Amino acid sequence: MNDSKPLWAPDATHIEQTQMARFMSFFNAREGLALHDYPALHAASIERRPAFWSAIWDFCSVIGEKGGEVLAEDTMPGAAFFPQARLNFAENMLRETANGEAIIFRAEDKVERR
Repeated sequence: MNDSKPLWAPDATHIEQTQMARFMSFFNAREGLALHDYPALHAASIERRPAFWSAIWDFCSVIGEKGGEVLAEDTMPGAAFFPQARLNFAENMLRETANGEAIIFRAEDKVERR
């Protein structure tokens, strides 16, 4: 049997609470757009590559210097995003202020360190 209907689809409330929906709203406001679904956002990510990726950087609150150029060598494969950017990957990954664990190590011999 080839049933093409999805097994489950989120309702509008769930969709509105996703990070993608929040980003789409952010990108719409920033660029003066009215994107309303994933296909439209995907199309905008292709048509407006520099604006899209600059918005991603800002929406995600990347810690660092974006640099002057967002996209160099605009061909795939080989595109270079933020070629002059300077950031510390660890600083961005460990920036959460919660008191949770940052690293959990588990060895093959079952040793665990936190």
